[in-house]
Amino acid sequence: MTTQTLRSEIDAALAAHDLWKQKLTTAAHNKDRELPVGTICRDDQCTFGKWYYSQPEDLRFSRTPYMVRKLHSDFHLNAGKVALDLARGEFDEALKRLESPAYKNATAELTKALVEWREA
Repeated sequence: MTTQTLRSEIDAALAAHDLWKQKLTTAAHNKDRELPVGTICRDDQCTFGKWYYSQPEDLRFSRTPYMVRKLHSDFHLNAGKVALDLARGEFDEALKRLESPAYKNATAELTKALVEWREA
C-alpha cells in the first residue's frame, strides 16, 4: 500500500465519521427513528472498516493501526448506542449520550489516532 493510499483512506474516514456524528445529532433533533442501528454499531460495515479489515494482518496488527482499530470499534459502539436510543424514541437520551464524555472521548481519540497514523 502506498503512503498516498493510506492518507486518502484516513482522510475519507475522518470525513465520514464526522458526517456520522452530524447525522446522529440531526436525527436526535428531528426525532428520526430510522437509522440502521445494526450497521452503525459495527466497525466492519463503514467504508473505512471494510478497507481496514481487507488489509494484510502485518499491517492491521502493527501498533498504530491496531490502536486505530480498537478506537474505531469504540466509536461505533458509542454511535450504535445513540442510534439505539433513537430507534427506541429516546431522543433526549440520545442527545445526552452525544454530549457524554464516553462519546466525546471515543470520537476525539479516534480522530487523534487516525491523524497520527496518517502522519506517521
